[in-house]
Amino acid sequence: MTQFVQIFNVADGSYPWWAMGVQGGVMALGGAALFFGERQSAVRWFAVLWIVAVVCLSASMVSAQRTDYLRLKNTFLAGEHLIVRGMVENFTPPPPSGRGDQKFTVGGEHFSFSDNTATAAYHRTIVRGGVDLRDRCAQIGFVRNPVTRENQIVWLGVGPRSLCAPA
Repeated sequence: MTQFVQIFNVADGSYPWWAMGVQGGVMALGGAALFFGERQSAVRWFAVLWIVAVVCLSASMVSAQRTDYLRLKNTFLAGEHLIVRGMVENFTPPPPSGRGDQKFTVGGEHFSFSDNTATAAYHRTIVRGGVDLRDRCAQIGFVRNPVTRENQIVWLGVGPRSLCAPA
């Protein structure tokens, strides 16, 4: 994969799987402020339920994110991923609002992802600053999601058209 300029590598350690925990912590602090700032028992009970719900939801989301990240990273590092190389075809960007999937095909393999998907796999569309893959030569390392059967990108590189020329 060295002839291609690396755009994404799931194993580089930059995926913030813990970020949802930080967001949950901020929401729990809001509940604590409500609990300590209010004297009515009904409001205080609501604050307690809020804190418990936020902590449980945040813990499950952080656990799911970390599990997804480790599954993709370990599969990649073990060399158990698939690799495809070719010209990007059938490229469809998401709508300008960013609420939709970016789709394309490389070497007969279909890829579809959205910025709004919580995953450690590559999911940055051109609407949100991702690389424009239209008419590019790409090499993609990917893993098939065991549940959805969708291709998840664990390594992405682009290179000159000559690397994708027929032999």
